[in-house]
Parts: sequence; structure tokens; C-alpha cells
Amino acid sequence: MDVKGSSREIKIISNIYWKSNFCAMIMRNYKLSLIMNLPPQKFREIVFQILYAFDFTDLIEDEILEMVMKLCKISKKNAKACYEKCLIIFEKLQEIDPIIAGSSPSYEFQRISSVEKNILRLTLFEMLFDEDMPEKVCISEGIRLAKKFSTTESTAFVNAVLDNIYKTRLAVAH
Repeated sequence: MDVKGSSREIKIISNIYWKSNFCAMIMRNYKLSLIMNLPPQKFREIVFQILYAFDFTDLIEDEILEMVMKLCKISKKNAKACYEKCLIIFEKLQEIDPIIAGSSPSYEFQRISSVEKNILRLTLFEMLFDEDMPEKVCISEGIRLAKKFSTTESTAFVNAVLDNIYKTRLAVAH
């Protein structure tokens, strides 16, 4: 009986250990997806991607949230926060787009690619309406997005437009 009893005890202990580790892993992942906020750079990248997607699709909110959660592997809370920032940016496009159009050194607004346009929209929104972010950080982030999601020429274009906007804002401030 000792052998049989000890074998049974080992199975029970093994099952408890496996189940507790499995449950702990599930709970840890669940808590992380609920509690963790996205790093600002990742948040910004997802906002840009949603803005870009709006140019080519007529998806409704639930479809966008589902797509973003699946592709970016983020929680619904974070996907919704990104989506809501996009909606706020869209509300400000009547202010943002003319500034971009007036600062474009070589292209008419309609000729600016969707990637560049949405990077500029996001960056300019943050420059104008996010008081917690210094303008130079906004510009650096806009350039980083262009490097990641576009070409070298596009990065130079985004840099030139943002530089023009920054210099104009400095001149007006003085």
C-alpha cells in the first residue's frame, strides 16, 4: 500500500502543482492585459495605424477594436483608448490639415501620401493639444514613425514639414 499510496500522492501533488502554475500563468497574463498600459511609443504607433486604416476602410468601431486587439496583441481597454484618441484627432482635422497644407514645402495637401499625412496629423495634434509633450519630442516621435512605417524620402518630407511648423510656431510666439 505504501507504493500505491505514494504514487497516488505524487500524482495529486503533480496535478496540483501543474494546475496552480497554469492558473497562475493565466491570471498573470489576464492581469497584465487588464492592468498594463501601453508604452507611449506603442500607443502612438497603434493610433497611427488606426488613422491610416480609416483612409481605406469603412469599418465600424467593434471591427476596428477586434482587428487592433488581434494584430497588435493588446487589451480591449488599450485598443479603445487608441481608437478614442483617433476620434479626438478627427475632430481637430479642420484645424490640423490647413497647417499641414501650409507647411508642405513641395506638395499640395492632396498629393501627400496617406502614411505621411496621418503621421503629420498625429504629430501636429500632439504638438498643438498635448500640453504634457514638448514639441521637440513630438517632432522626434513623428520622425520615428516615418522611419518605421515609410521610406527614407518620406522621413525627410515629414521632418521638413514638422520643422517648418515648429519654426513658424516659434516665430509667432516671439
